[in-house]
Amino acid sequence: MDGLADFLQRSWAELDTTGYVYIFLAAALSLAIVKYYTGRQKMPDVPYLTMSTLPGAVGAAADIQAFVANGSKVMQAGYERFSKKGQSFLMRTPLFVQFVAAPHLIEEIRSAPDELLNPIAANNEIMQLRHTLHPEFERDQYQLEVARKPLMQSLGPGLPAVIDEAKGAFHDDIGELKGNDIPNVDLKIRAEKMTISLEWRTLKMYPLGFRIVTRTANRLLFGQELCDNEEFLKLSMEYATTMFGGADMIRNYPEVLKPFIMYFKTNVHSDLKMAKKHLVPIITKRLKQQMKYESRGEIDKWVKIKPADAIQWVLDITPPEKRNAKILALRMMHVNVSAVHTSSVTFVDAMYDLASRPEIHDELREEIVRVFQEEGGRWRKQGLTKLVKMDSFMKESLRFKPLFAGQLDRIVVKEFKLSDGTVLPKGTYVTVPSFAMYFDNENYPDAAEFDPWRFSKLRQNPGEETLHSFVQTTPTFLHFGHGKHACPGRFFAANEIKILLVYALMNYDIKIPDGTEQLPSIWYSKSRTPNQDGEPNSESTLDCFARSYPAAERNRRKYKYLTSARLEWEDLSHVELHTNFGISVSKPHTSSRRIEKMPDLPRNYLTDRAEPYPDYPEPPPPPPKGLESTFLAIFAVHQNTPRLTDQISFYSNIGLIIDHGAELAEGETLPDVWYKARDLKPDDLIEAVAMNLPADPYMHLWLYSLKDLSTKSQWPPAFNQIGSRALTFIVDNVEQEIKRIKHQFPETPILHEPIKIKRKWGDTVSALVTDPEGQFLEILSVAGSRFDPKNAKAPLHDDRSWLHFQMNAVKFDEMGTFYRGFNLEHDHGVDYLGPNGTLGFPTRPDIGYPDGFKYFKKQMMDAFGFMIEDKMVRCDFLWNERDPSQMHLEILETIPKNLKSPGLNPTWSQNGIVRYCMKTASHKDAVRLAKNIGAKIFCEDQRGHMNWGDTQYIFYGDRDGNLLCLEQWHHQRYFGSQV
Repeated sequence: MDGLADFLQRSWAELDTTGYVYIFLAAALSLAIVKYYTGRQKMPDVPYLTMSTLPGAVGAAADIQAFVANGSKVMQAGYERFSKKGQSFLMRTPLFVQFVAAPHLIEEIRSAPDELLNPIAANNEIMQLRHTLHPEFERDQYQLEVARKPLMQSLGPGLPAVIDEAKGAFHDDIGELKGNDIPNVDLKIRAEKMTISLEWRTLKMYPLGFRIVTRTANRLLFGQELCDNEEFLKLSMEYATTMFGGADMIRNYPEVLKPFIMYFKTNVHSDLKMAKKHLVPIITKRLKQQMKYESRGEIDKWVKIKPADAIQWVLDITPPEKRNAKILALRMMHVNVSAVHTSSVTFVDAMYDLASRPEIHDELREEIVRVFQEEGGRWRKQGLTKLVKMDSFMKESLRFKPLFAGQLDRIVVKEFKLSDGTVLPKGTYVTVPSFAMYFDNENYPDAAEFDPWRFSKLRQNPGEETLHSFVQTTPTFLHFGHGKHACPGRFFAANEIKILLVYALMNYDIKIPDGTEQLPSIWYSKSRTPNQDGEPNSESTLDCFARSYPAAERNRRKYKYLTSARLEWEDLSHVELHTNFGISVSKPHTSSRRIEKMPDLPRNYLTDRAEPYPDYPEPPPPPPKGLESTFLAIFAVHQNTPRLTDQISFYSNIGLIIDHGAELAEGETLPDVWYKARDLKPDDLIEAVAMNLPADPYMHLWLYSLKDLSTKSQWPPAFNQIGSRALTFIVDNVEQEIKRIKHQFPETPILHEPIKIKRKWGDTVSALVTDPEGQFLEILSVAGSRFDPKNAKAPLHDDRSWLHFQMNAVKFDEMGTFYRGFNLEHDHGVDYLGPNGTLGFPTRPDIGYPDGFKYFKKQMMDAFGFMIEDKMVRCDFLWNERDPSQMHLEILETIPKNLKSPGLNPTWSQNGIVRYCMKTASHKDAVRLAKNIGAKIFCEDQRGHMNWGDTQYIFYGDRDGNLLCLEQWHHQRYFGSQV
């Protein structure tokens, strides 16, 4: 056997390129013959795309060869011939014929269940995971779930570390170019002197870009230890290329040859061996630590001290039976490749596009200056989202240079019929001609022109402010996929690439070397990669020189402003590090520049954690099978007002819009039982208006104008009582929900059984109950796609969105148990963060107050006359993971003697619903808005250390005095340590 292996290895090594071509053609021809005589895959009844004029099998082989040489050209030809006419077609590839769907079928393909059209099976074919990583990964890729929650939620807290590593990567890999000796003179004079000649340096961008992106990402994914390891960094860079290159190499060969080709002609096996060398010891150590704490019954201690990186995130979701350190090491490499390769190629392409378009540099720099001025000169995640022109440039670069000519790949698992009548047999490989769509003038006017501001201009259209952002997927922009299987890591990639481009623009001038011209990208089948030659006349090189300025004058700012209105960075010899704890440190920017020790933090927002309190309310006993809760989201809070027009105007000013879908369908009236359950007469309801925030998929404010509005203070409330007296949950099945409530909580008053109401957004089913405090709760479902969870998108970080509404409760435990029946659970992100990672709620003077507990108590007393007592409250902050928004139900336990019955003058110290809370991108802007609209401000600036990050609030009242809270999120310890 060893002799055979040696023979095969020598024989393979002796083959030249021509030999490879002959082997490939022979293998393809052999496969074609075998398939012909053993029975062919049944194909959809659509035309074949033919590229060759040769007849029969020879022409088919030529079509396959054309696809391998450049799949984008083949798909472009099919797009012009068929797709633009609304027709799908079949395209020959080496292993199978692909069904290229017409663009009008994209939404059907996107929304089809995985049991019919499976994207994982298609991705397995693209990535060849059984050969490039491990056969098990074709069935189970749970490791990629870390990109959906932990990675995305670490973007804020982890931002300082990512920025620190980005600076280090540029410094160590590009360095300080000559020209740093410009004297520190008057800024206006210095700005005029920037025309002097500085040194240009030619760089080979492909390996440099991969190294910078990989190093920056690894800081967050694998922590400082592995990030500093040069051998592991080299492995991380090369394995992405090895894996994708290996998959491209073997994909078109017969299965029987793939293991031989992978072993002898790629570095996959040696690279995975190296990965295990570095990762297995760390994984083994972590598992031993976890088991030690588990055996002692002290898992809560482990939760508080364990690291926050991708290794730990994967271990956290690994079942005990899958704790094999060697296979887990391969799972880590899968995460690494997913996070690094696409971002690296995107960054390299963007740098080429910057270098070839120097005319756009200053406009991008001016935007950077403006945004960082607004952010007080600090790096902030929400500040990155304000770089709209940078975002647009990045997206246009992707449009011009996508990684694949086809997207939305699926394999048909069960015969599937499309709306145009086309039947897709089982086993059909489906794709969409995305690259050709990007250059269709009907999708993108003047599509052949590179317009860096194309998408920023589109975002100026009303209602499209976020539709055209870099991370947003649409039927005409499929780079990240579309729908529920869209790439979850795109948010991290967007932030990382923006950080790197900002740093490059503000530290260097960039251009394509004089006298050179760009070479086209390299296509292989459907895949594209930037040209890597690095020779003269190649796009793989670019010139840069440093933009050097003196250190910042102010101690806690990283930026200064010249008369040219450009933001300039500090001299690279020194840099300020803003750590997770808001401390400014200035030290030499060398490879040993890092913070000596980052204190351990508790795990990030929305991850499973041991309860910090033993006395949270318990969930009810599970219902019988078939009566499980179908809760989807918190849908509405209802408010009765004597001044409907004023309230609509007020809430419009803070971003809400009228949702006309809530209006009754033409000719429809509310049934009598709806009024009777609320103790109303039909003519009592003058008007009802529902308002929502555009970025929020579910939550509404439902305003009522009633003829006999009660201003009497009373509790439990009447439905016609002034203020907020009811809430609505949206569920999948109202009838099942009511049956569950009757079973689990038989004492719950059912004010009316499910009734059908036709509204403009679709047929609605509604039932009404009261909770243990006597508050009205409507349970509602809506037919159609408007509120289908598959279509719901989470608000982006800078979008104004609902966070929660607060209810004061005396029956805290009963309320907590009742609402846990809807599968709601406590979100530990709201727990206040104290020293050394301790968690609690604001009843302890050492928890959660940047300005100190005494100052917090004084604020509450001055603003609301509300006395915070040391043993006063527990807080349940409830949410359900089915809801992609950030909406929560906050139940605050309150001592009865401190509560008043709600009435004409709303107050913090009242029973029931107390306040609405929304997230805002800027606390400063929220304060300015409140003053501009003449709102009564109760507290302008309150702050808290939360587990999800530091938070800054403003409290003010609407036109009826109902309490609102707008809050801005910062990273943890943004406000520094405890006072």
